[in-house]
Amino acid sequence: MTRLHEQVSFIRLEPLTPIHIGVGDSMDPLDYIMKEEHGQPFLYSVDVQAWVEAQANPVELAELFSRKSLTEIRSYLTKEISPSVDVFGGASARIASREVYDKYTQELRVQSSLNQLLIDPALKTPLTGALLIPGSSIKGAIRTAVIDWLDTNWSIGLKTAMNKDPKHGYTNALEGLLGKISDNDFRDLKVGDFPAAIGESVIVSAKEVRKRYKPEKQGTPKNPCEVSFSQVMSSKGYAVYGKIAVGAHGASRRDTALTISQGGRTKTWTLQQLMELCNEFYSKRYLDENARFYSQPHLSRTAEALGPIDPLFANPDPSAMLLRLGHYSHVECMTVSNNQPQTRRMKDGTFMPFGTTRTLADGVYPFGWARLTIINAEKYAQACSRREEEDAAFLSERTRRRMEANQRREAKARQKAEQERIEQERLAAEARRKAARESMTPEERLIDDVRSGLGNENQAVELYGKLDGLHDELRVCAARLLKAFWEKAGKWEKKKCTNKQWAKVQKVRDILGDE
Repeated sequence: MTRLHEQVSFIRLEPLTPIHIGVGDSMDPLDYIMKEEHGQPFLYSVDVQAWVEAQANPVELAELFSRKSLTEIRSYLTKEISPSVDVFGGASARIASREVYDKYTQELRVQSSLNQLLIDPALKTPLTGALLIPGSSIKGAIRTAVIDWLDTNWSIGLKTAMNKDPKHGYTNALEGLLGKISDNDFRDLKVGDFPAAIGESVIVSAKEVRKRYKPEKQGTPKNPCEVSFSQVMSSKGYAVYGKIAVGAHGASRRDTALTISQGGRTKTWTLQQLMELCNEFYSKRYLDENARFYSQPHLSRTAEALGPIDPLFANPDPSAMLLRLGHYSHVECMTVSNNQPQTRRMKDGTFMPFGTTRTLADGVYPFGWARLTIINAEKYAQACSRREEEDAAFLSERTRRRMEANQRREAKARQKAEQERIEQERLAAEARRKAARESMTPEERLIDDVRSGLGNENQAVELYGKLDGLHDELRVCAARLLKAFWEKAGKWEKKKCTNKQWAKVQKVRDILGDE
């Protein structure tokens, strides 16, 4: 059994421009809401089902949604859910493009709108929901540079293979050189994931621009997307951290990252040499793209935005590695030099040019440029500790808010149950009272009205007139009620009574005797 010699390098990844690595799906406004806070709009992902279930009347709310249009539901959620109080979503993402937020708010006011308002989210860590730059994307970018070197220097004929078999030729040629993807020469290069801290992401628009200025011709529409923080959009440094492990099976050199053999030829790269190879491959493409596109007058804002990072590509640092990652990296950075795309032949016999457009974040910033630098273990540990502390604080606060929300929900449920109990008791008492009154004589109902406080002056006069016709027990009861009624009305004492009223009082006193 061969022994794996492996060494780990700690890496700082600086997104020089916004990086978007998606999940292959989109969010619509039933998955998120946008809110403006202190003049800055934010996007919050929302678990609508959990929010509905946590409401006081989830069934009633679900039925309400079934009767509303999609636009009305979106507006309702935006109005009712408060991210600072509710806990049914993840961390916020700042919306860099005001255009995205304005379109969202405008469409919510148009009841007939069919606009889906889709947002392409970034890949996230499953535990915290923070943006993640996966190691597979980094390894894939390194792999492209290596394959380009092999095709250029060893003439492995990738283009010829693809021309012979457009569907499988390219893949078959690579597998013949490197082995199956599950166990090929790149297995000795292991790249870990690079997680951001919770809330470290931005929503931007994705706009296609043309090399030749044609304002009357619109580019292909694209969804706004979630991207990493970046240097060109914030004018300050930003980084995420991860690891790269290199190790060769049975190799004597501990730093061997990649060894490829074919036809008696062998090529070995250390991690340092791979960094230099990637710098050569990607810096050339960065500079070519700048010259072809961003030197154009209508793209001068892009050239200005890239100014601070231009020196990194003009004179690459051999101790750092330049890469292009993720979506909108464009064909030149994703294919080898001798295998450019086959395009449709035009009428004059030439092929239609490729790579005539670029997709820019907010119409200004190119996607995907990054720089990786090896750091020591102490700096890596410090960076991870800071991120973990920030994440723990966020998660702890979210847990606290969830507990408080559960307590409020349980308190509301208890209050509702108590109100229902009281109402049931009231209805039962009312039913008993109704049944009892139905069994009473008219005189007894009159007495009951006065006793229960429902009586008025006319009923008191009517009851007084019936005293002589009541049996003894009921007459005494009526006399007591009249006394209480007149005492309350201030008509029981002689000095406050008319002669007629005093005569009534005297009669009631006679019935009550010494009471």
